[in-house]
Amino acid sequence: MEAYMLSISKYSSFTVSSIILLLLSMKFLEYTTAFTLGNETDRASLLAFKTEITEDSLGALASWNNSLHICKWAGVACNLKHQRVTSLNLQGLKLSGTISPHLGNLSFLRSLDLSDNYFQGGIPPELGNLFRLQYLNMSFNFLGGHISANLSQCSNLTALVLDHNYFVGQIPYELGYLVNLRQLYLGNNLTESIPASIGNLAALRVLYLSYNHLQGEVPGSISQLRDLAALGLSDNNLYGEFPPALYNMSSLRFIALTDNKFTGFLRPNIGLSWPNLDRIYLAANFFTGQIPYSFSNASNLLQLELLGNQFTGQVPFEFCFNWTTSNLGTLALSSNQFTGEIPSSIGNITQLINFYTATNNLEGSLPLNLGNCLEMQSLDLSQNNLSGRLPVQLMQITTLRAVNFSYNSLTGSIPPDIGDLRHLVYADFSYNRYSGGFSSENLIDSGSFGTVDKGTLSPDETVIAVKVQHLHLPDASKSFMAECQALRHTRHRNLVKVITACSSSDFQGNDFKAIVYPFMTNGSLEEWLHPKSEWHHNGLNISQRINILVDVAAAIS
Repeated sequence: MEAYMLSISKYSSFTVSSIILLLLSMKFLEYTTAFTLGNETDRASLLAFKTEITEDSLGALASWNNSLHICKWAGVACNLKHQRVTSLNLQGLKLSGTISPHLGNLSFLRSLDLSDNYFQGGIPPELGNLFRLQYLNMSFNFLGGHISANLSQCSNLTALVLDHNYFVGQIPYELGYLVNLRQLYLGNNLTESIPASIGNLAALRVLYLSYNHLQGEVPGSISQLRDLAALGLSDNNLYGEFPPALYNMSSLRFIALTDNKFTGFLRPNIGLSWPNLDRIYLAANFFTGQIPYSFSNASNLLQLELLGNQFTGQVPFEFCFNWTTSNLGTLALSSNQFTGEIPSSIGNITQLINFYTATNNLEGSLPLNLGNCLEMQSLDLSQNNLSGRLPVQLMQITTLRAVNFSYNSLTGSIPPDIGDLRHLVYADFSYNRYSGGFSSENLIDSGSFGTVDKGTLSPDETVIAVKVQHLHLPDASKSFMAECQALRHTRHRNLVKVITACSSSDFQGNDFKAIVYPFMTNGSLEEWLHPKSEWHHNGLNISQRINILVDVAAAIS
């Protein structure tokens, strides 16, 4: 009996083991089959995408063939467990063609980046099947048509980047269902209003809708975006007063409303609304009233652009004084209706890089302590009523690259130290009341149509000769053009090379024309052939004169 029971026990053990082995084999077969089918689905989808590519000038997809596993194809990344495609990154590969709807079959895809290419057509609605997708970037292409509402089915999306394309129509209301979205970039030809459903995107940190044709007012629901850090609405047709909802969004660091149709005053406490604000762009609107003093309380502000509005009054003293220890780099106030003087406290903003107050009604002299702004690169104070002399302290700002003082009433002379500004590439001092001109000490020669003066060019201190035309004389301008044409078509080793020519206005707004040559220390040929002093009398012998005749004849021919 014991032997019988032992036999039964062994048989049962064998049977159970066999069944377990069979089940494991079936499970493995099922897994292998699913693995193979899934892999083949991804492979077929990518090859279908490749067939829609009409140009691949860099050969970026050359590896997409049967000799390599799909996980080793260029731009493709897979997960380790299933070897399914989880990422497709073809950014900036100069690909042309349309986007295949078969990409919607990549069911494990989490990231899709086709940005900075030449794709045309629309976004396939099949991409809405990618329920695992978290990152979608198709910016900087030539995509058009309507933005598919099916994208709202990609419920795990955290970034939807579609700007710099040619989409038309309205922003789909359904995008408000993407509650996990952190970044939303849409453009460039979208119309109608911003949907109120935008306020449902509670996790949103970046909203960029610039360069569209959006209309209407900014919806109040935007105030529900408590984590929003950057708001870009520039270059649209939005109107109304400064969006009231924004005053309550303390998380904002970047605000861009440039080139819209906003009107009205800015609230006096606007600078207290955003403790972390570092950039605000309100240019090219119709804002009125005075600049709120409270802007100076935004201690993290790097750029403030208010140009091209209808602001009035004086630039407040407090506006500059409180920024003494700030990092404000750009202050743009041009093209408004400001009056009074430029506050002397402007020199307290020692980190200032760009300062623009052109086209206002400012008067008085320039603050001497502008010279404290030793980081300044661009300074435009043109088209005002400024008077007095140019402060010599400005010449201490060695970083200056561009200055414009034109169309004012400045007097005196231009500081000679301006020649020491080695980085200066643009300077306009025209239409003022400066006195003087070229120093008589530098006069080399004069003739019926102009004078020749000696000078130097920075940064290598090249000595030059500047031939200035007397344009008040008859035919002087015609003589200048004739000389320029002759020099343009004449080449010879003994002719002086032209460095540059200038046709502009002088400091009083009169026409100014000059040609710049290298300075010749031995004087001109005319002086040697027709000497004006005894020093030249025996300078040239007969052989040298014959050589000159031969060279002149060769140049003329």
